[in-house]
Amino acid sequence: MLKNKATKGDLIICLPKLIDKVLHFQNSGATIIEYSNFDYTPVSRFTITNFGREDAKIAVGKSLENNIHMIEEYKTEHPFFHVASDLVNLLRKKIKQNERRKTKNNRRL
Repeated sequence: MLKNKATKGDLIICLPKLIDKVLHFQNSGATIIEYSNFDYTPVSRFTITNFGREDAKIAVGKSLENNIHMIEEYKTEHPFFHVASDLVNLLRKKIKQNERRKTKNNRRL
């Protein structure tokens, strides 16, 4: 399923450090956002499906008593969705900005 999403350009993976497991998704067309140079690792974890579309949803996991893990899904109308979407968009913009700076600096050398 994720490979199909990557091929369609519908997969964005944000992670603190690039790992081998995501490289095949990147090679298939996924957007990979690595934020190791931000000196911050978010505590929250979430998945957005169909990002950028009307039928997008966010899935947020949480731990309950007795080692039970529950995943709750929220549609685009929910504030949780907007916060997560804003975070992804901010990361995307910051990464692009950093890439432009690197390119500019390399040209100067």
